[in-house]
Amino acid sequence: MEEYAVFEGRIDKTGHYSDGIPIYIISLKKESAEGFPAADGTRNDITLVVSGRKFIAGTRSTERSPDVRICQDMSDADGNSLRLSELLLDNGFSSKDKVRLVANNNVVTLLSRRCR
Repeated sequence: MEEYAVFEGRIDKTGHYSDGIPIYIISLKKESAEGFPAADGTRNDITLVVSGRKFIAGTRSTERSPDVRICQDMSDADGNSLRLSELLLDNGFSSKDKVRLVANNNVVTLLSRRCR
């Protein structure tokens, strides 16, 4: 039997790239992220699934931060660099959107349907 957990997150804008695209991360409150694949002080590799496609991404948190985040730098299954922002924008997400994430070990699925 597969074990998975559902988490609530939010897309946060942390600035802009030099080409004008917003820098997005996905944040989860650490207090409700027990079981999410992250550990303080280190980047944890995850497989991020968006619209059925798999990407290589990472999570990060620090002892002082109240959040766990999915980092903005990632790559596709072929190893090509990709920005989380582009992936989110291409799938209709924007800053401050609340999202649901399903985690099964180190595989995290971003549900395509936004929740408000």
